[in-house]
Amino acid sequence: MARRPSLRKQIETLIDAWEPRLKKAFLDSIDDIKTNADMQALLRAIKAKDINAVADALHIERAAFAPYEAALAQAYGAGGATTVAVVQSAARRSGASVVIRFDVRNPRAEQWLNDVSGQRITGRVIPDQLAAIRTVLEDGYAKGNGPRKIARGLIGDWNRATGRRDGGVLGLTNAQAEYVVKARSELLSGSPDDLRNYLTRNRRDRRFDKAIIEAIERGQPLDASTVSRATAAYESRLLQLRSEMVARTETMEAVMASQDEAFRQGLEKSGYSEGAVTRVWRSASDGRVRHTHAAMNGQEVRGLETPFVSPSGARMKFPGDVSLGAGPSEIIGCRCSIEYNIDFSEGVE
Repeated sequence: MARRPSLRKQIETLIDAWEPRLKKAFLDSIDDIKTNADMQALLRAIKAKDINAVADALHIERAAFAPYEAALAQAYGAGGATTVAVVQSAARRSGASVVIRFDVRNPRAEQWLNDVSGQRITGRVIPDQLAAIRTVLEDGYAKGNGPRKIARGLIGDWNRATGRRDGGVLGLTNAQAEYVVKARSELLSGSPDDLRNYLTRNRRDRRFDKAIIEAIERGQPLDASTVSRATAAYESRLLQLRSEMVARTETMEAVMASQDEAFRQGLEKSGYSEGAVTRVWRSASDGRVRHTHAAMNGQEVRGLETPFVSPSGARMKFPGDVSLGAGPSEIIGCRCSIEYNIDFSEGVE
């Protein structure tokens, strides 16, 4: 009889399964914002140099990210359900009689979902969009661009074939928006040095390299159409990177948080104390692991409240946990996991 995969392996599989779903939900939310922008209101707001009115015209609000929040909640529920199923099976094999069901309506679970979803959207994603908008507006005004050209820099151009907009900085971080502004300037400059620098950008669309190299050799600027298409492709590739990183980080946190919550509910239901649980940090053990997490591999703590401590000083109850103040350098793109062990003999004499 085939051996059932460990909880750690099942959680890793679950994260891999939900990551693309969260990525799609994030991209769908951004696409919805671009598609439903009030163009006339947007042009008036750009002309008036009113960033708040620009945001209003784009309808950048928490509700726009409802598909993303729904996917995050589903990943959380799936993580909890997977965990309790494995724990219950292990308990029965140990002779313990335990019936556990993951309750996503538990006040603690609901609070986590509401707080985290709100913090991610209103505290991180939306401020990122406003900062990126400001970057594009300031660049456009400085260059004397008209409202329509600036608007295209925000939401891209309409693609009649797909019925969607291509390009634009919406969805990007402000740093990525600055990359786009600089890249467009390099392509428009006609300067061989600037064009060569553009060719060093890892996320550029290499299909345009030939045209850029020919422009360098001729000592002539690129035509406007090539600049527009190359920039839009660069924006799209940056958005893919952004969505992948958001999905990886948020899926990890949601599943790991639900795993933690599942153990809490299990202990409450079964009557076991936190002292019966030990947790061990497991890194992905490859060359891509950040050095702090590689050093944490094998670190063991008792109970559910005792945090793991990174060499940086950051404290986390599980990979992706930001509740104790861990910053982006400790959580973004993390692929670590936690090994939970329960002493089912607790209380047995």
